[in-house]
This record gives sequence, structure tokens and C-alpha cells, in this order.
Amino acid sequence: MSDLWLYSELEPTKREKLLAEVREGKLTAYRDLACGDEAYGAWLFLVDLYLRRRYGITHSDLADFTWRDEYRNGASPRSAATDALEADDLGQMMVGDLERLQAAETSS
Repeated sequence: MSDLWLYSELEPTKREKLLAEVREGKLTAYRDLACGDEAYGAWLFLVDLYLRRRYGITHSDLADFTWRDEYRNGASPRSAATDALEADDLGQMMVGDLERLQAAETSS
């Protein structure tokens, strides 16, 4: 079931609100990006939300990655984003830079 994570992990109220935004609200670009699949569009939005908050990038900034396969396999958005970062040279560099910055802040 491709929308496994969306239905098993998101509270129903939050899930329906997110799907409504993808369907007809501020997030319709994700619906279009997902070729009309609202659940996949919502999942991609959550991938981007994690990546933006943590690294300032989106899924489209990373090299080709099997996003839809991750979604179909029930991966969480965070898990898929982490896998994509590990598989991407830019992603590995960003993770390393962030870890060094965090280490420097804690040692100060």
C-alpha cells in the first residue's frame, strides 16, 4: 500500500487537513508534481518540509532518487530524505558541514 505511512503515522485530522491543502489549497503544486496523486504529493511535501527545516534544500536539490519507490514501500518522509542525503554527494557534504557546525557550537 503506497500511502501506508501517511495513514498509519499521521493523526486523521492532520492528515485530512494536509490532503485538503494538496487537493485545493496552498500545496496544489505538490499534487501536480505527483501527477494528481494527492497522498504522494502530501508525502513529498513532508519530505521537503524536513529537508528545508534541517538543511535549507528540497528533494529536487538532490540527485535522482527513487522517491516514489520509497513512498510505495511505506518509508517515512524523514527516512526517505535521510536515505537520499546519504546517496547524494551534495547531501553527504551538507550533513558533514551541519555536524561540524553543531559540534563547534556545543564545544563553545
